[in-house]
Amino acid sequence: MAILVALSFFFLLVSENVPASARVSNVESYYAITMIQMTVSFFLNVLVLRFHHMTEEKVPEWVKKYILNYGARFLRMTFRASNNERLQSAKRRKFLLTRKKGLGTIVEQKKKQRVPIQSLADDKVIAKVFETQIKMAARDEEWKKAAEVLNNYSLILHVLAVLLTFGVVFFDALFLSNKL
Repeated sequence: MAILVALSFFFLLVSENVPASARVSNVESYYAITMIQMTVSFFLNVLVLRFHHMTEEKVPEWVKKYILNYGARFLRMTFRASNNERLQSAKRRKFLLTRKKGLGTIVEQKKKQRVPIQSLADDKVIAKVFETQIKMAARDEEWKKAAEVLNNYSLILHVLAVLLTFGVVFFDALFLSNKL
């Protein structure tokens, strides 16, 4: 946000010191386009961060279809975890599933021993918590993948916009110098 304020301030200074003419100077057009690019880049970064940190909500179908499916395929992105990430994910999933299975066997043992129903209900609640944690970890992983795809698109868009801006301003200056 500070960059936008600085660019606006600089644009005001330049516009006050440049003599009035019928044609917009290259410097003015360059800084105006740069301000627009920075604004778009800022909002795209906010969107990427929103996707990256969105864990409470379920991933909508349109995100799965258009971003994770078509968008990732267009960029030729594959989501393979590194060996370290796979090991950590597998260990965590194994730990949670082992605890859940352990709770299931404990529940069965308590049923055979005729333990009070409240104790069984507590064990089932704990098992559901573990199930919820496994689902939330998978959901969090999906949101982070969507954020990665959006981040790559915003990077490509930004680079193309910068190159296009530079090309337009540079070639415009070349053609102006040839006319003079």
